[in-house]
Amino acid sequence: MHLCCSEVSISPLFRWPNSVNHYSIWFIYKGTRVRESLGVPDVPENRKMAGELRAAVCFAIKTGNFNYAAQFPDSPNLRRFGAESKEISVADLAGKWLDLKRLEISTNPMGRYTSIIRNMVLRIGGDRMASAVTQEDLLFIRKDLLTGYHVLKRGQTKPVKGRSVPTVNN
Repeated sequence: MHLCCSEVSISPLFRWPNSVNHYSIWFIYKGTRVRESLGVPDVPENRKMAGELRAAVCFAIKTGNFNYAAQFPDSPNLRRFGAESKEISVADLAGKWLDLKRLEISTNPMGRYTSIIRNMVLRIGGDRMASAVTQEDLLFIRKDLLTGYHVLKRGQTKPVKGRSVPTVNN
């Protein structure tokens, strides 16, 4: 099976409307010819760099070490090969989950879920990547919920310590 062509073939990709030549490299990946635009102008240094990049990509494909998402993170071809980046922030994930759940449940449970999600996103960190959240982080948050103080509500002066196990397990 022919995985990647051995000859170096770099072709300028003509872009309209600014009429600037940009280099693209092509290679065979999973039996499909793929072209990736490098977005660099047509100058000798870039021609050499494009040739070296293509050789490195072809070698990685042949040895089975090619990671499409790592090599070309902004490529529109990622979706085609199922290598689309799955990185999502905790806040975005929670928002998507609530939107999907809204179709399945009534207003009362939706209010409870929204409250729980709001509290957890604050503790985990909304801008944190979901893949970076570990089981250890969640266990520390659980411990804090069981033994820590509640956020004071409007008009409340005395802090309330801890929550019951069934409440935290929700």
